[in-house]
Amino acid sequence: MFGKLKNRLGMILGRISLLLCIQHRDGSLTRKK
Repeated sequence: MFGKLKNRLGMILGRISLLLCIQHRDGSLTRKK
């Protein structure tokens, strides 16, 4: 049970970090222009 919860948390954190990375990259790209 705990393993499943931990795995799900990891997936959510990974998705959030991925979204933040994409947003940051887009922001820097638009800032350069």
